[in-house]
Amino acid sequence: GLMMTASAFGDRDVAKLEARGVDRTRLIGWTGVDEPKPYAWERLAKVGVEPAFGTLGRAGERLDDAYLADGDASEYDALAAQGLVLLATDEPYRVADMIRADDVGREACGR
Repeated sequence: GLMMTASAFGDRDVAKLEARGVDRTRLIGWTGVDEPKPYAWERLAKVGVEPAFGTLGRAGERLDDAYLADGDASEYDALAAQGLVLLATDEPYRVADMIRADDVGREACGR
């Protein structure tokens, strides 16, 4: 079925969406692009909603540029360690080549 990404930072936002007919099992909680919000990711996880966050945006202003400037992906790995499940990025190939957070999944799939 169709998944929906909607702004959600915790149980109250999820409840509002459910009241409008959104199935929480089909919901991804969007938490913006300004700054990481691990507290929101934790709250969403507690109610069974996977959190999403974006490092994308206008070149020179986006977190992708700041995170990749030092030549490593430690900031992205930190997002995963803090509970982020879905990352929206303008640099998917560079990030995929550098992050370690997905290594467990790759190993499980035999890649």
